[in-house]
Amino acid sequence: MFKIYYIVTYPLTLIALALILLYKATLSKFIGRNCNSIPTCSSFAFAVIKYYGAIWGCFIALKRLLRCHKIKGEYDLPQPNLLGNYKWKC
Repeated sequence: MFKIYYIVTYPLTLIALALILLYKATLSKFIGRNCNSIPTCSSFAFAVIKYYGAIWGCFIALKRLLRCHKIKGEYDLPQPNLLGNYKWKC
C-alpha cells in the first residue's frame, strides 16, 4: 500500500515544486513585491512541499497563505516536523 502512495505522490511533489518555481520566475515579480513576510509564502511552500511531500505540504502551505497579512511583517519558518515522528516524504 505504501508503494502506491509513493508512486502517486512523488510526481505530484515534482509538479507542485515546478509550479512554485514557475510562479517565482514569472508572477512573483509583479504580485509579490509588497510581501513583508520572511520567508515569502512561495519560499515557505517550496520548503514545506519538499520536506513533507505534495499532499501534506500543500495543506500546510495553504494554511500559511490563508493567514498571510500584507500589512504587518511576519517571521515564520517551516516547523521541522509537524506530524510527530513521521516524515511523509516520498
